[in-house]
Amino acid sequence: LLYGRGLENVTITGENGTLDGNGVEWWKRWLKEPLYGRPHLIEFELSKGIYVRNVTLKNPGFWTVHLWRCEYVTVQFLTILVVPWDPPVRPTNTDGVNPDSSKHVLIEDSYFETGDDAVAVKSGWDCFGREVGVPSENITIRRIVVRQTRGCNAAGVTVGSEMSGGVRDVLVEDVLFIHAGVAVEIKVGT
Repeated sequence: LLYGRGLENVTITGENGTLDGNGVEWWKRWLKEPLYGRPHLIEFELSKGIYVRNVTLKNPGFWTVHLWRCEYVTVQFLTILVVPWDPPVRPTNTDGVNPDSSKHVLIEDSYFETGDDAVAVKSGWDCFGREVGVPSENITIRRIVVRQTRGCNAAGVTVGSEMSGGVRDVLVEDVLFIHAGVAVEIKVGT
């Protein structure tokens, strides 16, 4: 819903105001028809100096916050909520924050209740990731709480699965995993 490319020094904040992506409608459609993309709630590409602070993000159609080839990003005091669902509707791929071929990213003091991985560090998919060849690096994840939505067995923090550009220097510390399939997972291809 919020998208920016080639931006500098952008702040999204709001006294814990709420952005709702109305994800349930996207999740229902995903079950019935092929979709050529579902919306991220917030997405920045090729941007630097991004601050996402003190907001609540609810029910994305796809990943909640996607940062592709961004630098110097701070995500702080963020709340991400994916409402519990009734089968067969499932919030597929509703990750929390995905730094993707990005560097100098700080994710801290936040609460994640997602329908998939809370934080997923990525760097491109297969040949596309190798062609771009930009790793994710210098990523710090600290003082977050992860509680996956009922029925979700995803990871609290993942490195991968899409990481053809490489990943290095990821620090995860002082994280509380209340309910997750695994705390930290490194996903690699075979």
